[in-house]
Amino acid sequence: MDRKSDLVNRGNDILVHDYDGKIVLLRDAKEWYSFDGNYIEPRTYISNCDHFFSIIKNFFSILI
Repeated sequence: MDRKSDLVNRGNDILVHDYDGKIVLLRDAKEWYSFDGNYIEPRTYISNCDHFFSIIKNFFSILI
């Protein structure tokens, strides 16, 4: 995947962890590449609330 594809697939406004650890919009994140020249996707930021709700959602989906 390259930067353009990442922006199209995940959207410009998704929150991610930038190279220096700050939480920024994907469009504002620095581009990083591996030593081989491959694009590295910034990790998606998940807030504590989002994490909690995903656990609850998964719990109830198991019960159904």
